Amino acid sequence: MAPSRDYSAVTRTRHVLAAVALALVACDEHVGCTPVLRGEQNELEFSDETLVSGACDRMHSPRALVTGSRFCPHIRCNPDTPGCGEDDERLPEDDVRECYDAAIAGPVTPAGDCLVADAPGELDWTFAPIDCEATDARGYTPQPDRLRLPIVAADEVTGWLEAPGDAFAVRELVDEDGGGFPADAQLGPGREALVLADEEVAFAVVLGHADHVDPVAWNPDAWTLEVTGADVEIGWDEWGVVRVALPADTAIDLAIRRDDLVVPVGRVRAVAPAAVATLDVVVGYARDSEADDGHRAPIGARALARTADGVPVWGVPVAWEVTDGAFPLWRDPSLPWSSDYVALMDREGRACHAPPEQDTTYEGALVARWNGFEVESEMRWDEPEVDESTLEEFAEWFTGERYEEADDCVGPGFPAQGCGCTNAASPPSIVVLGGGLAALVRRRRRRRIDQSAPLS
Repeated sequence: MAPSRDYSAVTRTRHVLAAVALALVACDEHVGCTPVLRGEQNELEFSDETLVSGACDRMHSPRALVTGSRFCPHIRCNPDTPGCGEDDERLPEDDVRECYDAAIAGPVTPAGDCLVADAPGELDWTFAPIDCEATDARGYTPQPDRLRLPIVAADEVTGWLEAPGDAFAVRELVDEDGGGFPADAQLGPGREALVLADEEVAFAVVLGHADHVDPVAWNPDAWTLEVTGADVEIGWDEWGVVRVALPADTAIDLAIRRDDLVVPVGRVRAVAPAAVATLDVVVGYARDSEADDGHRAPIGARALARTADGVPVWGVPVAWEVTDGAFPLWRDPSLPWSSDYVALMDREGRACHAPPEQDTTYEGALVARWNGFEVESEMRWDEPEVDESTLEEFAEWFTGERYEEADDCVGPGFPAQGCGCTNAASPPSIVVLGGGLAALVRRRRRRRIDQSAPLS
């Protein structure tokens, strides 16, 4: 009998990449596109699509509500509870609610399917199981649960700007050593946002409270944006995202208003290209704590421009080229990533090489060019073997009955030996303009070149 093999690493890799890939497709709802907040006993799941907490994030863990905000959750049973069911067979919300005697306490007012936070305090929502049709019909066994959310006064919150791509990187990506995104490359409370002149850049408004470590939850569509300074049009949406494009040497101050309450959120200033003194490429990888180096495949990259004082500048429209390996370079301009980001894995988690037939270390290189700068970042990561017995399942995850490589692959390709790759991707001369995801500091080579010199 052949010795048994542990394919947990393969399965874990698949789940890691699939989860991160889901977050690429939108101003992400913290991986998965359906934010789920669980009750204290893990019996019920609350999915709200109205509140925003953090930079383009939904409420996936208990957060404080801002007074005046609406909480409108769909309530579902935990699939692990007997009789609940999974996927399309899951017990409908109305049937779940019929199995509980729910009691609401705290300074909130019911408004249709929503609860409105009226005053500071705490929402305390308890669920006591009762006899119901689902118990007899399908053996559903509801258990008690409870949800408590603090409520803070709107006039006590503070606001600031964050780049959604950076927020994604902090939550989901790591560097080559499994470390985090550098703090000095992010925005935060009290920091001025520098943008490249005449380039549109998206920033998310984030609200916080002194008594809470995590950002608080609010409804951006209940607030309006106020702009002072340069006479420009600024976009504002239901995610609390502003889109800014400013002429050089101009600045604006942003605030949000609800009725008579005004909360300042930050200042944005545009600089000319000549103000950029350095350019780095930072690469972010899928986090995997059980991998030797704490990560799996690269997910995205950011061209990090800085002034002579080391202050980051957002919105640099670099030209990207893959010089080693192959990656699906892409960026969706409708999403709130500034033009200095690029994605290195497609929306469905597919890469530009087949799953390896043996434990394989991959190497690649990515070059960013802009305004006389040329920066190269080298990438290295491990992927576990995929045995024939698991290949079919693994390939199905790659969308299709057999392996299908990602769309928009560019680069010279990976060596055939070791990774099962036989087809090179598009020629390395193909250059993709733009940006897309966020990322973390990586080993790189940087040099300033003369504009007239050939790019090599």
